[in-house]
Amino acid sequence: TALCPNPAPNPRSDGPLDDAINAYGVRLVYDKATTGTTRNTACDTRDTYDGNKLVRMATYTWQQQPVHRTKGVRKYKCITRFPHIRERLCILARHHMLLRDEDIRNLNLSDVFATLNHKNAQGSTWACGLTFCLRRGKTNKKGAMLYATAFRHKDFRRCTVGAFAFYMLERFM
Repeated sequence: TALCPNPAPNPRSDGPLDDAINAYGVRLVYDKATTGTTRNTACDTRDTYDGNKLVRMATYTWQQQPVHRTKGVRKYKCITRFPHIRERLCILARHHMLLRDEDIRNLNLSDVFATLNHKNAQGSTWACGLTFCLRRGKTNKKGAMLYATAFRHKDFRRCTVGAFAFYMLERFM
């Protein structure tokens, strides 16, 4: 048999084909809602959002009105509480740790720790990451120890580490 070259375009040398492949990959992530006629009522596979909508969601939870509590566990501290700080942490952690629909309300404080990036480029600072140990959840039915990590984000409105710090401050102040 004679060998002949493949006439199909190569993505490494064909710019428009490479752009089309990259655009397809982006659409797989951000446009993942089902639009067929049989499943278009309430069966979307995933809500679509981009970076701007994520910032709007996180900012919305930050701007919610505080609640004055005088009953409950913390009677000794009858001060203004911010109940939406936890929701902000959940939104940002689910996005940056790729947890999707995982419920992190079962997370214990003993399952949260920091990890340091030991492989730094010369002249850069160490990066501290927030790590959750997920022992059970929607995708982890058997109790395996799964770890999810998020590092600081340059945009403070999207930073999971900052959201965790504010949640701990609000929780234990």
